[in-house]
Amino acid sequence: EGKAIVSVDETVPSSAMDGLDGIRTGAFWASTDGMPTNDNNCFEDGATRRVGDIGLFASNAANFRYTDIGPGVLTPMHRTPTIDYSILSTYMLRAAMTWRN
Repeated sequence: EGKAIVSVDETVPSSAMDGLDGIRTGAFWASTDGMPTNDNNCFEDGATRRVGDIGLFASNAANFRYTDIGPGVLTPMHRTPTIDYSILSTYMLRAAMTWRN
């Protein structure tokens, strides 16, 4: 019987990625205390915690981020020394048309 605790219920801030128009990214959680992470009892918001200038990836760290890729945007293939997991959500907008006589 697991019990969840919601400690933050707000919009996650995002920022544009330099040189990649139409792509925004934001952090849910980040830690640089090693792998596996050891901050299970820390109540500080992991997304807003200062972990230094880790750039696009950090060695010996755990990061949980999201990326918002706009419609029609292409992302270049790349390699990183990290293990990345992506959750792809798609949304379909339906236009509501009003006919006038």
